[in-house]
Amino acid sequence: MAEKKHNVFISYSSDDRMAVDELVRKLKARGIDVWDDKSIRGGKQWPDKVRKAIQESDTVLVIVSPHFVESPIAQVETGIALGLIEESPETRIIPILLSGIKEASLPPLLRHKKALHAGRMSADKLSAKIQDVLNASA
Repeated sequence: MAEKKHNVFISYSSDDRMAVDELVRKLKARGIDVWDDKSIRGGKQWPDKVRKAIQESDTVLVIVSPHFVESPIAQVETGIALGLIEESPETRIIPILLSGIKEASLPPLLRHKKALHAGRMSADKLSAKIQDVLNASA
């Protein structure tokens, strides 16, 4: 079992990068350690880096947007996360539904997870909600 180094790993579609970057800034401002995929350089074996980062995280947040639902890479990350969580059940996975996504649209692997409905809330409000969820289950 890997030592937990991060509070949160965020899985998302690269098409949502601007919104996720803002959320990451807000989470970090609240003292939440977030693994950042910007450290993966071109040509690196990203699945290995992602697997290690998930193993080292307490919680996996899956930012589900219309882009995410269509992204094969995001689906691979989700599959990796769910597989690792089977081995390490203390790691939580929380789908965060953005505007335009309903629970019925979730990828099948996530439909049994309790989702957080973000709608159109600001990154600041969403980061506060995530912090509440993390604190409640700590």
